[in-house]
Amino acid sequence: LGSGVPDPAAGCRDGWEMVGPAHVRRCLELRADASEGAAAPAAKAHRSEGGDSGDGTPSLERMFQLMQDNLFKADAFARFVAALVSTSCSGNVEARRDAVRRFRPGLDYTLATMPADTQEVDVRLTFCNKPPADDDDDEEKAAEEEADEEEEEAEGEEDLWESCEVGGFDSYIQAVEGDSAVVAGDEDAVTNLPCQSNCLTVAVRGTDQMHFVKYVQAVAPSSRYEAETVFRLDS
Repeated sequence: LGSGVPDPAAGCRDGWEMVGPAHVRRCLELRADASEGAAAPAAKAHRSEGGDSGDGTPSLERMFQLMQDNLFKADAFARFVAALVSTSCSGNVEARRDAVRRFRPGLDYTLATMPADTQEVDVRLTFCNKPPADDDDDEEKAAEEEADEEEEEAEGEEDLWESCEVGGFDSYIQAVEGDSAVVAGDEDAVTNLPCQSNCLTVAVRGTDQMHFVKYVQAVAPSSRYEAETVFRLDS
């Protein structure tokens, strides 16, 4: 198949583990203890004991863990989500699921599965590649033609996510009862939410709706990262 086939083990380090099974999902998930010295030996060489990089900046894994522990798991955040959806969310640990996930280009996805037996609220903070900005104010700016080219390139990269052409988007689809299983329903009932960087999405999912993350194509500009919490609505 050639050397361009992505390695399924790519990125499985620094606390990231591949999760499955493949007929349901494939992606990387960050272990809860990833920021507590669980990084691989090669990575520890440039990390401090607190999970920081060599220059004192918190590592990606550490930042996600802080986000989960100090924001998504906070009772105040549950009340905030409840206010957004005009109802109450259960604050019990057993009543909600938390995860930090990475979807790699050419590899990862989730499939729609059996809907929950009660309404749930999906809360996700997603990140994807954005072209770096030139923050060197001391240097002269590039020529106008070069700046225009860079702007067009940046817009084109963002459009790949916005257009959903490279996958990596959230999809909600109506479920209907089949003869032996729950299957996807009317395609007109599909709602697709493009992957965006630094974007918080709050979606109420009914008992007749399924969710999945579309397969991220190999030509995607980057991986899709997300911090996710799923709240069960109090009846």
